[in-house]
Amino acid sequence: MIEAAIEKLKEMAVKEIEIDVEIVKRGARQLYEKVGFRTVRGIPMDENNTMGNENGSYYMMKMDIDQP
Repeated sequence: MIEAAIEKLKEMAVKEIEIDVEIVKRGARQLYEKVGFRTVRGIPMDENNTMGNENGSYYMMKMDIDQP
């Protein structure tokens, strides 16, 4: 299903996809990495500006789409 969505975005001439993945969703992050996303940075959501709060912090992930 992810691959089909990526193909549709290619048809629409989208050049980059950006998603946010909660830090606690390790399996989701691994799945996105398998289809070509890369983790760009972590977004901390605690008062100390660290990634210590797993119930709110997230990763920004991106994929550059090669056009057909």
